[in-house]
Amino acid sequence: MADAIIRTQAMFASTIAEYYVEEEKIRLELEIGAADLQSFRNLLPDEIYQKLGHPPRPFAERLAAFFTRDLVIRADDGEPLIGRILEMEPRPRIKRDDITGEPLPVGEEEPEVVVYASIEYPLEGRPRTLMLQGPAMNPLPSVGFVAYHRGIAVNDFRYLTPLQTLELDWEDPWYSAFERRALRRSYFAPMSGFIYVEPYEVRKEIIVRPLDLQRWVDLGIEGSETIPVEIQPELTRRAAAFLRERHKVVIDGREIVPDLARINFLERTLRTSRVIEPPRELDVYSAILGVIFVYPTESLPQKVSMDWDLFDERIQLVPASSVDQAGSLPIYLEPDFAVLEWENFLKNPEL
Repeated sequence: MADAIIRTQAMFASTIAEYYVEEEKIRLELEIGAADLQSFRNLLPDEIYQKLGHPPRPFAERLAAFFTRDLVIRADDGEPLIGRILEMEPRPRIKRDDITGEPLPVGEEEPEVVVYASIEYPLEGRPRTLMLQGPAMNPLPSVGFVAYHRGIAVNDFRYLTPLQTLELDWEDPWYSAFERRALRRSYFAPMSGFIYVEPYEVRKEIIVRPLDLQRWVDLGIEGSETIPVEIQPELTRRAAAFLRERHKVVIDGREIVPDLARINFLERTLRTSRVIEPPRELDVYSAILGVIFVYPTESLPQKVSMDWDLFDERIQLVPASSVDQAGSLPIYLEPDFAVLEWENFLKNPEL
């Protein structure tokens, strides 16, 4: 059975804007399509500006208008940030996956040429919020955007609207988020849980960030920025031993002790999840573990439940799903609704 994937055309907008929020600076990378050159005229060199039909105007004056009116970034409701252009040149447009927006290898077809611009904005300290204002140009351009905080994508590709506020978590950028729920990325949760029910076997899968699990069990990464390859075997051993005792699973009224099937570091996209192989050093903020436990059964169960027992001030909403031959049933678990249940409503199950 298929599961729906929400698809947006934002990554195919005429202009692509990627915001990279880092310590002491923001980097904006733009791919400006031909259809939007008029809207971004104040950023473009004098020669192109005049070819678009405008009388000469000092570039410094036009650039000030771009930063303060056309495409604006504000930190903590302050004045518009004034950036500096690092690079600007014509380039082939990056080809992107139609679901995830991730860059793809260049194909044989002739690529569209865009104006690429890299702009850097200095930051004073660590702002609590960023306000991204744009586009306000005339004519109104079509801009698809994604924002990253310390390398972690805050949102999936979406269209840039006149105003969006980004709340920054400098302690853990995984929790940086836009105020608008529509801009929440698909994999926003640091933990999620699944039960798969089949004849003769139930599986429990836990997807978790080691950095969040560290709050319950010492995985050896406190204060670290990375997870080196040499500590990964011991980290996965400790994580598996801890999770084996959590999230109690009851099958037809009996609690069964599970066996560990596998535990791996994962790369997740909107299309797929894959094991990171061979192992490599991982960023501690984005590293993800997938852990699967197996519960043998004598036949197809009639009722299975999993009691989620890892909540704290950060973990308040856990995506979960029960999966059988008919497909998946997704829900959200919360402290007051912490049990994922499956009942056998299959009329003609395949054994």
